[in-house]
Amino acid sequence: MSLSSSFWERGLPVRDMSTRVDLVWGDAGAGTLKVVFPDARVLALRDDLSVGPHGPRYDAGARSRWWGSWSVEFHGRDRAIADHVWARIASDACVWFGGGVGEQLHLCWAAHHLELEGFGSMNIALIPDTAAGFMIASRSPANIEAGLLFRLPPRIFARAAELWRAFCEPTPTRFAELAYEAMRAGALTTLLLGSLQLLLLRLPDPADGLDYWDRILLERVAAHPWEGAARTVGHVIGRAMVETADHMGDLTLLLRLKRLVAAGCSRQRGLGLEMRGTSFALSTRGEQVLRGEVNRAELESFERWLGGTRVSAAASWWFDGRQLRRSRR
Repeated sequence: MSLSSSFWERGLPVRDMSTRVDLVWGDAGAGTLKVVFPDARVLALRDDLSVGPHGPRYDAGARSRWWGSWSVEFHGRDRAIADHVWARIASDACVWFGGGVGEQLHLCWAAHHLELEGFGSMNIALIPDTAAGFMIASRSPANIEAGLLFRLPPRIFARAAELWRAFCEPTPTRFAELAYEAMRAGALTTLLLGSLQLLLLRLPDPADGLDYWDRILLERVAAHPWEGAARTVGHVIGRAMVETADHMGDLTLLLRLKRLVAAGCSRQRGLGLEMRGTSFALSTRGEQVLRGEVNRAELESFERWLGGTRVSAAASWWFDGRQLRRSRR
């Protein structure tokens, strides 16, 4: 994928923009940004938008309560940027973008909120890789300092906001349609929004009820029983980085492993409240699931959210890697 030189020529070095408010996905990126620009006004979204339920209007309090109800690790953590922030920062907001699925969803989320405030575009900070012609997701100080500030074209801004609204709908069909359109669109649209269709891999496969992440977790546990949870999770994150642009955090993967234990697909040693001292091994039922003899999505404790779509044993949406389905067959 390549972008015309005129696109780059419109960029302004980020170090020349001292009045902006930087919106960053995750603490790591925000921390590095503060190292490079100590006086920057940085707001870090700590909420993994790709996980858990969303309503038509983003509710910071509801999201924090949902994370807290899911696991004790998240109690008391401010994982969201409150709605009232948008009116205060809208004119100066600059969204940092690195190219992963989570950051693409973050871009859509920000576009939607800025659109509600009456804006038709927004600033975006990109890290250029001039040799390859696209952005890299590196958060090193040198790469951040070389970042460029652009004004997002109105048509892409509008499509990003529309994608967020579709993501929050109670059925995933519109989101899937728009995500695949973005994947097939022009170079800039594809770059900024073209990996969102990978979120459909979070839906269960009709063949065995496993989504992409649960499958590679079980495969790792089957191949390396009782290894430390940190090693299991680290391997899975590394494998996903090679195979797909999707990303899932380490604590979220630990919680998925615990849910596989609750479903009887694996066994656990240790309390599981943190990586240290926790390990997993495949159970007989897990072996049956991996062989396709038992469907994971039909087991107790199965629940998944894709934005506003609740997926459960009683009401499932399926994705076989090519086609979104309402029925297994």
